[in-house]
Amino acid sequence: MLEKIKSFVLDTADIYFGKRVTRGAAALAYYLTMTIFPLLICLYSMLGSQYRQAMQILGVVQNFIAEDTFTTLEDFLAYVASSNSTAMLIAALLVLITSASAAFRSFEMTVGDIQGQMRFRGVGGFIISLLFSVVFLAAVYLSILIMLTGSWFLSFVDKWLPFVNISKSWTWVRFLILFGVVFLMIYFFYYVTVPKNRPYQVTKGALTATGAMVVVSIVFSVFISASAKYPLVYGSIASIILLMLWLYLASYVLIMGEVINIVLRDRKEKAFLNNAFPENNSADD
Repeated sequence: MLEKIKSFVLDTADIYFGKRVTRGAAALAYYLTMTIFPLLICLYSMLGSQYRQAMQILGVVQNFIAEDTFTTLEDFLAYVASSNSTAMLIAALLVLITSASAAFRSFEMTVGDIQGQMRFRGVGGFIISLLFSVVFLAAVYLSILIMLTGSWFLSFVDKWLPFVNISKSWTWVRFLILFGVVFLMIYFFYYVTVPKNRPYQVTKGALTATGAMVVVSIVFSVFISASAKYPLVYGSIASIILLMLWLYLASYVLIMGEVINIVLRDRKEKAFLNNAFPENNSADD
């Protein structure tokens, strides 16, 4: 068992150092940073220009990001509420779709380098990246609906099943829903990059990445809160730097989840070949 774990870790390390995972994570984090503020504008419009509801949704991620970063997002949302216009929404949609599709292409190129081939290229890859942007926006909208209407549904369940008393756990249920939505998005992210001629399962990597992303985000938030005041060092851009650092960590986890899938694929293929052709294995020994 220990030998298998050691071999798995070494295989993962070979990909990590050989394929420049950190470079891919940095590129992905850059494009994801470009999506955050346009997404807040779209979020406000999705909620029918209801500032209170927008803040309620934004508050769900408060425990996962640095306090200074959350304050900046909160201030930006207040600015959007005071300056909302059709032109702002159109511009936000254009930037969001452009940056989200660029993030997908960046991730696909990194994964293609790791797994040895890209599933989509050229015009096809560009179209798929645009479709991903639409799916991403739809997933956000669905999450918002669940967050806003879920408590009503739980209250309805309590009415007919009083012994369950689930509505008091809505705060925790929201985080479970958020976990599920993140998992589905990561799963989709992985699934569409799997080459057709060499398929592999992505569930284990998606679960690992989702759990690791939650843990890393919480630890990062606690660490930043307990550390020195970053505005004293970086000034007014401290919150943006912290946001980019958090997105870099999230991107790093996202790519490493796919690395786990690819390592599992390679080990499974190697085991199959060893079982199918034991004489080759003996000759190598």
